[in-house]
Amino acid sequence: MDQSINQPSREQQMYWREFAQLKTDACYIRDYRNSLNQWIAVLATIRAVASTSSIGAWLIWKRYAFLWAGLLAAAQLIEALKNVFPLYKRRRALSGLSRSLNRLFVEAQRSWDEIATGQCSNAQVRKLCHQIRSRKLKAEAKFMPNGLGLNKRLSSKAQAESEKFFRERYNVGSGGYSDA
Repeated sequence: MDQSINQPSREQQMYWREFAQLKTDACYIRDYRNSLNQWIAVLATIRAVASTSSIGAWLIWKRYAFLWAGLLAAAQLIEALKNVFPLYKRRRALSGLSRSLNRLFVEAQRSWDEIATGQCSNAQVRKLCHQIRSRKLKAEAKFMPNGLGLNKRLSSKAQAESEKFFRERYNVGSGGYSDA
């Protein structure tokens, strides 16, 4: 009988762990980016309120015109420089990394389907596993060269989402192996 059906090889287990971790990482990066989107929306709202209220206040209290002009100028300066601020840069980098990890996951999923059906030798599985690691590291180095701190709440959420994905798609948790 085929070893891939009865008892997974060490290589198949190794690939499964990389595959599952990749899904968790992709979920984490997406959620991290989305959490920054919320902050950016709050800042945009504050800028919009500051700009429009400054115009209104300027019209009402003309004797403080310099104050209102200063607030307007500050809001416009922040708008012009927003891509320089770390929050915006980080969101842009996380968006690129998220796209790369999701693309890599789709490719890893295609490979897993071949591995699980026994179409790959152990040597081929090892090579595919190393390719995942290498491409993931390249993407991280490109988009987040200084790394990214761990957010425990987002990490737990990503782990739960990954486990749900593997339960629904493969009838197993991300920590377990299945040939379903």
